[in-house]
Amino acid sequence: MLIKTQKLLKSNRMCVAMTGLSVVEFNRLLPAFKQAALGYRSELTPKRKRKIGGGRSGKLPSWEDKLVFILVYLKHYPTYDLMGFLFDRDRTKC
Repeated sequence: MLIKTQKLLKSNRMCVAMTGLSVVEFNRLLPAFKQAALGYRSELTPKRKRKIGGGRSGKLPSWEDKLVFILVYLKHYPTYDLMGFLFDRDRTKC
């Protein structure tokens, strides 16, 4: 992955440039994002056969990576080809 989330979160200037949020704002948003994502996932499939977390794991393992992916997309609106390149994914998975 070309975008290093931990390095990005160490520089307030770079964080604002890439995501539109300061590091403090990003860290304040992260728990709400995680809670909303987990709640949304549980609403989609109320009658699961397997526990959440089973199956193929994504290439964006941490919640920080997932939030950075979404915020970069929303701020810059790049093509799927570019997002795939920046996050080391196929464009069809973006």
